[in-house]
Amino acid sequence: MKKLLANFFFILFISVILVLSIRGIEGNPTSNTVNLEKWKDEGPFELSPERGRFALTLSIIENKSVEFSTSIAQFATPDLGLKNGKFVSLFAPLLSFLIIPGYWLGSIWGFAQVGVYATISIFALLNIILIRKISLKLGSHPVAANIAAALFLFGTPAFAYAVSLYQHHVSTFLLLLSVLLLHGSRSWLKLFLVWFLCSLSIPLDYPNLFMMLPIISVAIWQTVIFTKSQDKIHVGIRPVIFFAISGVVAPLVFFFWFNAASYGNPFTLISSLSQVKALTPQGKLIENTEKSDEVSTTRTRENRSTVGFFNSRLFLRGLGVLVVSPDRGFIFFAPIVLLGILGGIVLYRRRTSELPILLAVIGFNISLYSMWGDPWGGWAFGGRYLIPTFAIVSIFLSIALTRFRNNIFFMIIFLLVATYSIAVNTLGAITSNRNPPQVETVELEKLSGKHEPYTWERNINFLNANKSKSFFYNTFAYRWMNAWTYYQYITISIVVIIGLMLAFLSSKPLKHN
Repeated sequence: MKKLLANFFFILFISVILVLSIRGIEGNPTSNTVNLEKWKDEGPFELSPERGRFALTLSIIENKSVEFSTSIAQFATPDLGLKNGKFVSLFAPLLSFLIIPGYWLGSIWGFAQVGVYATISIFALLNIILIRKISLKLGSHPVAANIAAALFLFGTPAFAYAVSLYQHHVSTFLLLLSVLLLHGSRSWLKLFLVWFLCSLSIPLDYPNLFMMLPIISVAIWQTVIFTKSQDKIHVGIRPVIFFAISGVVAPLVFFFWFNAASYGNPFTLISSLSQVKALTPQGKLIENTEKSDEVSTTRTRENRSTVGFFNSRLFLRGLGVLVVSPDRGFIFFAPIVLLGILGGIVLYRRRTSELPILLAVIGFNISLYSMWGDPWGGWAFGGRYLIPTFAIVSIFLSIALTRFRNNIFFMIIFLLVATYSIAVNTLGAITSNRNPPQVETVELEKLSGKHEPYTWERNINFLNANKSKSFFYNTFAYRWMNAWTYYQYITISIVVIIGLMLAFLSSKPLKHN
């Protein structure tokens, strides 16, 4: 009963922090109002990936169509597609469908946009539960599993993307659930679900096709039979594979249906579409890019296809951006993940059978986006592309905490690094993701005539202006405190709870087998 209550209060605490941090404002955005400034740059839909995905949701709800009306198309720019004279989405479609229930439920109370963003927070909470579950199966102490799961959310850029409209937490959920299903004995039903999840990840985010390759490889391996007779080894395939692999059918049918409805062909690639970067108020294309204040027109998306956007020659540059750059590197935004390396070493020494697949996921994630043409992820807070890696490393972190929980030096260092990581990422969560990459600041400074920060210094400036994008703050808490105080209350609350759990964990003696 005590463990059940402890887990309940842990999940409750996580949920409360998410509720306090979800970005948004009152109101139900419609095609008639969504282009008001309060919804866009200074509002919750501050960046084009959020606008592009919500535009499809709005079109489905209002127009019962995947083609955009003029007002919705204007909202979706600069990431708007043009096919056969019709405005269409340039993003993978699944997330736009997943957030429809959140829109409907939120609209009942006049908070449709908040309901949409809360959908992502629910997936973030599910990721916490999955990280904890996998950690326990790999031998973590329950308290260590809780600490590591909480630090995945609050100690990495995952926090900023758990309270805004991005696909990363849903992709991470599919990946973690697949890893959990592959643990232990594997029935045909488990393999069916793994294939289903892998297939479902593609219409969610096209690069997931590569991210899921380690999972797919293990799923295939589980259907291979090796038998030895005399001096020969025979290789066979279990009939179960034909049942298991049928899990890919439903997601692919949905994907092909969407392509046919949007682009006129189920096999159309996004690289064949034209990108509309700006429209006139009347819905006309803006030509002569260089002469337009909109700095936009249409162009073929030859570099935006999933495969065409990778370049192995960019690997070292991209790796530097993701690891050590001050604008995106996790060394600056989430150094707590470095301590997870110790847990990986512990699992290696134990010869843990799940370690290779976990390392493969990390390797694919980092390698994939190191070769990505835009490793910065556009304007963003921290390295959003590495959220799946942060989730896996958090599992390692739980093992490190379990192993070194009686080492006072380790625990002190852990608490200090965790405090820094929490402080930085809470800063991003309740302010904004609109941080430019360093490479763009030179041009920005020419336009603005002032210094343009590109690290979390920009988020500090946001708070200094007494601004926050937290729905709870802007609706209620602003009456009693300024934005800085609100940030401090949330940060201190997280650090205190983590500190208390660390103190409890360190009081438990290490058991030797």
